[in-house]
Amino acid sequence: MMIKKRLSLSLVILSAIVLLASQGFAAPQSPYPAATGTSAAKNKQAWEERWNQVVLEGKKEKTVTIYMAPSPDFQRAITQAFKQKYDIDLNFIVGRGAALAEKIFAERRAGLYLGDVVIQGNTVQLLIFKPADVLQKLEPYLILPDAANPKVWLGEKLPFLDKDRTIMYFFAGLRNYVARNTELVNEAELKSLDDLLNPKWKGQIVLFDPRIPGSGSGWFSLVYGLLGPEKGAQYMRQFIKQEPVISRDDRVIVEGLARGKYKVAVGFVEGLFNQFKRNGAPIDMVRTAEGNFLAPSMGDVSILKNAPHPNASTVFFNWLLTREGQTTAAKSAGTPSARNDVPLTGIEPSCVLPPGEKFYLESEEDVLAKNELMARAKEIFGPLMK
Repeated sequence: MMIKKRLSLSLVILSAIVLLASQGFAAPQSPYPAATGTSAAKNKQAWEERWNQVVLEGKKEKTVTIYMAPSPDFQRAITQAFKQKYDIDLNFIVGRGAALAEKIFAERRAGLYLGDVVIQGNTVQLLIFKPADVLQKLEPYLILPDAANPKVWLGEKLPFLDKDRTIMYFFAGLRNYVARNTELVNEAELKSLDDLLNPKWKGQIVLFDPRIPGSGSGWFSLVYGLLGPEKGAQYMRQFIKQEPVISRDDRVIVEGLARGKYKVAVGFVEGLFNQFKRNGAPIDMVRTAEGNFLAPSMGDVSILKNAPHPNASTVFFNWLLTREGQTTAAKSAGTPSARNDVPLTGIEPSCVLPPGEKFYLESEEDVLAKNELMARAKEIFGPLMK
């Protein structure tokens, strides 16, 4: 995996009114580029009128169905805040990305269009949902100037994850793939990737399955990116001698670490991890000396084609990207927002990018290369699954 030293997103000039195919839903007009004088007033009037119309229709639709990984505090907080502001309910279908994708695809093969929005991580969005051609282009859905203003986002660019602009990221925290039980592992014992190879951790590590899209494959890709293909493969062959317990259940991983069943965890959903930590679990993330990168974690949002609640989805999508929505989302998930005007109150300190430190963000090309890396992971970790 190649880790790029700067964001490779382009500053977009949002499109004018586009007619979407889904249920005759008219796409909103973009508030950008900003105009001056009389044209500015007309522009403001246009987006405000469109927004009021979408909100009115969204309230009639009553709900937004969102497919995402488990993050109870995040889901509870944004549900309450969004309901209070717009009187629209959020309905969450929770699970791992691959399992949710299978559910959505099976529904659509049966002619059922039940989901509106997907919130997942880079790998799941780019390797599963986008290739299936189920995602809408997002530019037409941006209405609120506060959400669509490039200047408030990291790097002063709208945070599109892909060149086709079907996915946007809203979190940008330092991604930590390794964690320890603080009652069983001292901070000094686990500071680098090499420390994971210490024989004393044999049988004491739980790992999210690196052979499928998710946090385990993210860690696998990071190691290859940091060490290179040859040394990365050598490292992984040493790592499997530690006999890690491999799981595809985030709760098993985080709860097992919290209860001391495992001393070390590699790969986990940060929202669930942060919830356990806030509730007093003796766990902490480890920032390995070799480096980490800035990542959305589970904070990539997309809108499904033929969404049954297109107006309510548009309201939610815009609200989530506003300063208000991001303040609620970031605090509840314990992960920094990709907006530069959102406070860090309640944010997990290990996820915060230190001032002046360079950030590295995976490109779409980096994520697409994970298919090859997951094939390598199958070769290396396959014997452990027999």
